[in-house]
Amino acid sequence: MLFSLAACGKGKEETKDPNLLTVGEFELHYKGASIMKDREGNDALVLTLDFTNNSEETTDYFWAIYETVMQNDTELETAVVYLNEETLEAVEDNHYQHVAPGATFEVQTAYELIDNAGAVEVNFAEMEGDKKDSITLVLSSLNRESDSGGTSQLTG
Repeated sequence: MLFSLAACGKGKEETKDPNLLTVGEFELHYKGASIMKDREGNDALVLTLDFTNNSEETTDYFWAIYETVMQNDTELETAVVYLNEETLEAVEDNHYQHVAPGATFEVQTAYELIDNAGAVEVNFAEMEGDKKDSITLVLSSLNRESDSGGTSQLTG
């Protein structure tokens, strides 16, 4: 009887949320992505994430996480995407927002696309440490938006 209980428990595996990434003491919840125009009128990939600070110190996204975004074996450059052209409020302005231990804050990042086909791999690494995680976005599934409310298909 004991053997069959152990076997039943072994068959139950927790399913990991593919949108939840753990990078050291930080969690990133991928909320979506879209294609928007940058300040020069070119297509840019805009990612929206919830950044949770599980460390013991107040920090901000900029000093906690290092992102690299690859398309066609080329690292993409950051893009300036305005949320409000009158005030010049940009997507990445909130990267310096202080986030207290245990708190969550929404961040967005923008990257210049080489083209609108294929996939983009987004790598997240600790700024100080060796923990990392990544997601792959299928560009054909992204919405073309005037804001970042779109969703996309992840591949793992």
